Amino acid sequence: KHAVPRSRSEKREQPTQRGFGLSLLAFVVCGLSLLIWQRSSSPQRAEETGHQWAQNDPQLASRSTRASSNRAKSLAPASVTPENHDLEDFRAAILAAQALEDPVEQDAAWSRLLNGMHADLAAILLASLSLEKLNENTAQRLFDHWASAKPSEAAAWAQNQGESNTRQAFLEVAALRWSAADLSGAATWARNLPEGESRLDIIRTIASEALRSDPLEALRLADELPASKAKEDLISRATVEWAAIDPANAAKWVGEIEEVALRRQLTVNVAMAAAEQDPAGSATIILEQMHPGRKQDRAVVSIVQRWAQTDPEAAAAWVSKFPEEALGKDAVDNLVSLWADQDLVAAGNWLLILQEGELRNAGILAYARKLHRTDPVLAERWEVSVSSGQ
Repeated sequence: KHAVPRSRSEKREQPTQRGFGLSLLAFVVCGLSLLIWQRSSSPQRAEETGHQWAQNDPQLASRSTRASSNRAKSLAPASVTPENHDLEDFRAAILAAQALEDPVEQDAAWSRLLNGMHADLAAILLASLSLEKLNENTAQRLFDHWASAKPSEAAAWAQNQGESNTRQAFLEVAALRWSAADLSGAATWARNLPEGESRLDIIRTIASEALRSDPLEALRLADELPASKAKEDLISRATVEWAAIDPANAAKWVGEIEEVALRRQLTVNVAMAAAEQDPAGSATIILEQMHPGRKQDRAVVSIVQRWAQTDPEAAAAWVSKFPEEALGKDAVDNLVSLWADQDLVAAGNWLLILQEGELRNAGILAYARKLHRTDPVLAERWEVSVSSGQ
């Protein structure tokens, strides 16, 4: 409470002793006010002190709470709510958390710190604490908390941190968070970064994040990269994801690639990715777009194996049209081996009606191998039918 001011004439009429007493009283009041302000500077202390004051003087407690809230507002951005914010306490808590040696205790401390912390406050703390005072783990936690809510702002800040490993780590975190929230915006940002290895790393990061959500965007980003094994791997993975949802267009795009080795590899990838949805179409892609040879043979056999697990009758109808060459015999061998595990009788009945020749013989030998486990006598009878031509 403030004393009501007196007029000058009244002050001049007071005795000297009384003036001294008033001065002493004012000094004591100021000291008490300073002590009260210090004790209410943190949210926890303010709450504890407020409960005590409220019992004696509810009006004084109310005024103190409003003063503490106003002080917090002056420290935080407009978008940050003032509750539980005291920069000095947060700084101290952050430095204390990073000093913990037990990883479990440190994670628990960070969980308490970040729970409910506004992204703007994380940004203020990161900027106000010099990176020299923060270890890499602490800086990454604060930055990730910021970037999770406001990736574009975090990315802009990271770009101005000078060339360093920490800056690059920040940018990649921002790229990941931005890609998850707004892939198109993140891709545009990456393309407009200054030329250099940093830009390429960011593009690779965003392209990898885009693989499943937007494989076409991943391919477009990969096209920004120089020729390398990493670029080929990225293109291969994106093509597989694309083929899983649109095999026809993926196969058409792959067929127009000029580099022979890459085109052949991607053709196999497209066919394998589409095999579960359209095994016949996948096999057609292999036969039409790949040159005959061991790679084509392995791809066809792989498709037959997958096909036999879901629809062996359809796979058998397709395989029976193969020419009697190594590829056809391998395909029949794999088909019968898998089919016999599912339905021994059905696989045997198909072999009985299959036209005599090398394909049928290959199937019978595969069938006999399966029978040897349970009925060796019957297995030998099947094998004899091959050698006798019956």
